Order: sequence, then C-alpha cells, then structure tokens
Amino acid sequence: MKKNKLKDLIKITKPPIWALIVGLILSLFGTISGLIIPLIVKQVIENMSSNIYTKFILPSVIIIALWILSSILSVYLLQYVGIKVVKDLRTKLWHKLLNLPVKYYDMEHSGELISRVINDTTVLKELLSFKIVDFITGIITIIGSTVILFLIDVPMTLVLILGIPLVALVVVPIGSKLYKIAVNEQEEMASLTSLLSQTLSEIRLIKAYGSEDVEFYKGENNFKNLFKYGMKTAKIESILTPLIMCFAMLIFIFVISFGAYRVSVGAVSSGDLIAFLLYLFQFVAPVATVGSFFSSVQKTKGATERLHNILMEDEEDLDNGEEILNIEKISFKDVNYSYENKHVLKGISFDAKKGETIAIVGPSGVGKSTIFALMEQFLKPDSGSILANDCSLDKYSIRSWRNKISYVQQDSPLLMGSIKENMIYGIEKDISFEELKNAAILAGAYDFIEELPQKFDTIIGERGRNLSGGQKQRIAVARAILRNPDILLFDEATASLDTKSEKIIQESVNKVKNGKIVFVIAHRLSTVVDSDKILVMQDGKITGCGAHQELLSSHEFYNNLVNQQFVENKESV
Repeated sequence: MKKNKLKDLIKITKPPIWALIVGLILSLFGTISGLIIPLIVKQVIENMSSNIYTKFILPSVIIIALWILSSILSVYLLQYVGIKVVKDLRTKLWHKLLNLPVKYYDMEHSGELISRVINDTTVLKELLSFKIVDFITGIITIIGSTVILFLIDVPMTLVLILGIPLVALVVVPIGSKLYKIAVNEQEEMASLTSLLSQTLSEIRLIKAYGSEDVEFYKGENNFKNLFKYGMKTAKIESILTPLIMCFAMLIFIFVISFGAYRVSVGAVSSGDLIAFLLYLFQFVAPVATVGSFFSSVQKTKGATERLHNILMEDEEDLDNGEEILNIEKISFKDVNYSYENKHVLKGISFDAKKGETIAIVGPSGVGKSTIFALMEQFLKPDSGSILANDCSLDKYSIRSWRNKISYVQQDSPLLMGSIKENMIYGIEKDISFEELKNAAILAGAYDFIEELPQKFDTIIGERGRNLSGGQKQRIAVARAILRNPDILLFDEATASLDTKSEKIIQESVNKVKNGKIVFVIAHRLSTVVDSDKILVMQDGKITGCGAHQELLSSHEFYNNLVNQQFVENKESV
C-alpha cells in the first residue's frame, strides 16, 4: 500500500484546520505546564523555608489547574477533528456508493461494501480520534521532557536515550506482523457482514428449505476465523506490552543507579535527581503511547487501502448533458454488448415510437433484460448506438433520461415503510391524495389497500413481505403510473402471479400506456399477443420482428414457442 493513502483520505475529507491548530496549541501549552511542575518540586526540595506556600505551592496549584484545563480542551478538539474526519469520510463513501454505476455492483457483494462503510471506518476512527491524539500529545511531551532532561544533566539523559533503540528493535518487527493479521481480520469481518446481510434478508427461504444448520456452520466458521485472528493479535500484543515495560524498567533502574552515583560524587543535587526522575516518568509513558500508535497504523493500513480504492472508483455523472423533455422515439442501432467475455447482444437494431407497445420474447439468457439495462444506462454498449429522438443518449443527462422511465420487474422491490412511501418513492413533486388514489385504482390496488387497517399508511414490512406477490406487483405498477414516464419497462412483471393478478396488471398497463413507449419482456406469450411489435430473440440476436399473426406465419421459432404454450388451448391465441 502506498504510504500516502491515509493522508489522501484525510485530505479528501477536509478536516477543520482551526480545531487542529487550536488543539495543538493547547496541547503544547498543557505539556509546557506539565513540564514546569517537576521544576517547582525541585525548588521545593532545595529551598525549604517558611514562605514556601506563596513561593511554590500556590503557583503549582495554578499551573496544575491550567495543565488540566488545557489538556481537556486539547484532547476534546483533537478528537473532534478525528471524529469529524471519519464522519465526512463515511458521508463521502455513502455518496460514492450511491453514485457508482450498476456494473460495479455486479462485481461486488453489498454485504462487503456495508462492512467497508461500518467496520473499516470504525478502525480508522479509533486511530484518528484517539490514538493520534495520544501520539501528538506524546510527541510534544517527549520533546519537551528531553530538552529539560538535557538541561538538568546531559550524561543521565544520554544514558536514557541510548536505551530507546532497544525498545524500537522490539516494537517495529512485531508491529509489522499486526498489519497482515489486521488485513485478514478485516476481510473476514467483511465476509461475515456479507453473510449476515444475505442470511437475515432471506430467512424465509432458509427456513423453508431447512437450511438453518448449513447457515449456522457458515457463520460459525467466520466466528472461528475472527477468533483465530483476534488471538493472534492478542498473542502479539501480550508479548509486545510486557517487553516494552521490561525494557523501560531496565532503563529506569539503570538511570536511577547512574543518577545516584552522580549525586554521590556531587555532579548533581538531590533536587536535580528527583526532578530528573519525574521527567523520566513523563518521558516513558508517551514512548509506550507512540509505540502503540505505530501498531495501530499497521492495523489501519488494510482498511485505509480498501476505503481509498472505493473513493477512487469512477462514478456516474448524472447531470452532464442536456435535459430531455419528451421522448418520441427510441432506437437501437447495431448494438453489441459483452459480459465477462461472453457476447450477450449481437448487432441489436430496432425502433420504438410513442404509443407503441414492443414485446421482447425468447429463451432465458438471450439478452432481453440486458436491453432494458442498456436502455436505463445501467450499462454502456461495447459498440453501436442508442438514440432518443434520433440523437445519441450521450447528449442527455442520465438523471433527466431516467426520470422519463419507469421499470417494473418480476419481483419488484419494495422498501421498509408504508404503502404511500413506496408509491411516491423517487418522485420529487408533491403528490395529492387524489393522485395517489387514482394511481392505485388504475393499478388495481385500491380495493385491497382500503381493506388494510391503516390503508395507505400501512407498514408493509421489509421487502414488502406483509403483502402477497400480486399486491406487491400492483403497488409497483402504481408507483410506475405516479411517475408518469415516457417509457414503461415491464420485465416479466406478471411471470410469478396467478391468472387473476396477471389479468389485473395487464388491464392496468392497457389503461396507462397511451402516449407512452411500452416495452414488455414476457415468457407467457398470452401477455404479448396484442403488442404492436414483437421482437424475437435467439442467441443474442433479433431473428424476427412483427405482429403476432405475422410472426406465426413467417417465423418458425416463434411458431414453435406459441404451439408449446397453447397446445392445450389454441383458441386463446
């Protein structure tokens, strides 16, 4: 990992410089105040007299009060800087994740991204909010203590400083091992978050298939791995801390012995020795803190790199381009698209005009849904062009283009909240109750909504699990109607519904399709026979285009599809 990635993250968040500067100044003032106290103690020892209270005790109380006050304020301000940096970082990550293209999410697991936002930033928060504060105050204390120690006695100070490399020889190699462990631990935590997110959201599927034990063992394996990494960290830190303390104690004993010798030969006074020892205490504690800081930096490197990589991803430019006001026509011109080296779409060309209903039929995996993804600009074609009103889509802003589209899929997602909140989701203008009611009526949803205890304010549960499949689809259609788009996309919108629900939604679509371009993907050919145009797809290509009766007589593959589905009831065709 590049050494400047943590620095880059901090720059991106633009920390409050004023708080950092004031905090450092107060920290410096507090350190100086703390450094004065041992000098006063020295004077007390060497100058015992009747007026000691006014000469030493009172100033000491004032200095201690200033030391405490400045320390409190400096720690608060420096922690404020760290906490705000992490808050701003999380905000930027959230904005980034919401604006990354759909293709990015095809390659990443949502649970792992959740872990990045929560767990990785928490690791960074510990470093910036607490460890770095101790590090800064520790460095100031070490520098101040060292200067005064040299002023008190140079030989004793040199003995002390010569012992520091012994501690560094232990801290640096062991601390580097913490980095590898921390990276593995964060990866395991991301895997666990992903597992928990997926498992709990699909708890009904798990229970229906009796897979509780399978999922338990998956989670248990994650817990064991986290325990393993935790114990490795504990092992290193349990060795590191006593070793540091041992070396510090040896240095301390040696300095005391050397100092006692210096007093015995008259090189320094007893007051000098006491002051030196007090400064030695102030010196040793920050040294341990600085060592702990560098260990924390090693732990944070992995998290920092992953966060930096997310922030460096290219996001969608939603507002670049002109606003599109009305869509009269959409055209695909020789569009090709590949996914993971598989040629999904091969030379797709067609036109669709306002007022037309276009059906796309064919076996699974021939690229029908990919056409919809390209239409919504979730994906970009490898070659060829997509035109709106005979102009390239690149001319228009993505936001204004998507505002003209409503998309209803096979299992339309609903959010935790009320029916009303789901119906008006993504609509910026105010929606009146009459508009809400009319959309529900058109979608065939009004009757069942009126039967619910809180009607439009009824909470539907996570992913709409308190509603039936048909009810969820009708809410999704109502949402599409309220949006009043120029293009309606129905991707297997009735595939999982019973005949009654399917008929209701078909009638709803017929009521609102006038003046719009409607695209329908369906395996049930009964839902597309009345379409103005049917596109037949095979192996990523359009092999047939025309009305139902026309294709029956001219397209063998389509004719076979119809015969397979209507062999028992040909009259309905």
